[in-house]
Amino acid sequence: MGRAILTLLCLWSFIVTVTPLTDTQVFRATEYIYSKFKLAGAKQHAYVALFSQVECDSLSSNNNNLQILKNEDAKQITEALKRDENIYQGSQLVLATFKRETGYDIHSEYRLLDATSSNGISPIQQLVNTNQNAACAIFYTLNSPCVGKCANPDNARNIINKLSVFNKFNKAFVYSKLYVKDVRDKGKDDIWDGLTQVNGKMDVYRCSNSGCLKCFEKEQNKLKNKDNCLK
Repeated sequence: MGRAILTLLCLWSFIVTVTPLTDTQVFRATEYIYSKFKLAGAKQHAYVALFSQVECDSLSSNNNNLQILKNEDAKQITEALKRDENIYQGSQLVLATFKRETGYDIHSEYRLLDATSSNGISPIQQLVNTNQNAACAIFYTLNSPCVGKCANPDNARNIINKLSVFNKFNKAFVYSKLYVKDVRDKGKDDIWDGLTQVNGKMDVYRCSNSGCLKCFEKEQNKLKNKDNCLK
């Protein structure tokens, strides 16, 4: 009996509790990155930022002097925003724009999750590998993930099947605008279906300069802020 109890205690000690990020944490993180790295006016881009537990906790406080992402290179981030072929690979942040190829674009979200580079590891996986003590993650894209590829689990270039890389983190998937091409060609119901796919892997938020809204309830894809997340 004593040995069985000891075994159970050992197992419980390895259980990682993953709790949702709050609207405040998501907003403070995305606003800080937007301001610090001068993303105003930038074309479509996506980034992932990983934070330690202390940094995650600081995003909940009223402290206006955040001490996060101190080792990132703002100049290299600017270059990555200007040059399609560049992907910024920092110590706690990775960032990419879309990349134009003949006849199609490789979308920024997919580029960060794509493992077809020379070392066979995606930029996000590499970031995770070098931040084993990270506690929370923000995956941000300026425009909502496209319905036809990124948010379509049946497409070869989808991101849905790759989001398990974030399983151990408190995490949020964030967008600011609706992808105009999808609004025009697909419609908002299809965009919502795509966001629902993403929400099955990560809590989805829509953020503006005034705050962030969680698009779904914690329960499986229950509506919460659909109108605000699609307007």
